[in-house]
Amino acid sequence: MIQRAAGGARAVAGVGTEARRALRLWRELAAARAARVDALLADRRLLRLADDFAAKGALGAARSLLRLRAQLEPSAVYAGLRASPRAAHWTVFRPHAPVSGDVAGTWRQGGACVWRVTVQRAGRGRRSRIEQAMLLEVSDHALGRLLQRSPGVGIDAV
Repeated sequence: MIQRAAGGARAVAGVGTEARRALRLWRELAAARAARVDALLADRRLLRLADDFAAKGALGAARSLLRLRAQLEPSAVYAGLRASPRAAHWTVFRPHAPVSGDVAGTWRQGGACVWRVTVQRAGRGRRSRIEQAMLLEVSDHALGRLLQRSPGVGIDAV
């Protein structure tokens, strides 16, 4: 909504308080989920599950994938499975300080980064590899506008 500020200059109305509150709550939950994923990725038990997923045949890999999903999915969104080479993908939302922006800092603001966690076989052996890569950065303003214009939408689902 565009309003006229004092002196006739145009001013864009900010994100409403309800949207800011919803964003703040989502950021807190996303930070807790991201911390849980980080703890899981450092845990040897998850690495053993990943090795099982990489080394076993089709049926064993399917069972290992179910165990991996049970560990990761309360905190990460399952994004799919690739058959050849076998790899499973999860998406993790991490509230983050600004990653990109101009040199002067006028565009720098906090936001959320979308990370992809991939579990796959490492080479020809029976070992696995767990990789993380940042896919996208979304500013807090854009997330607030999403919540303002589509109340009740789940950011994780978008």
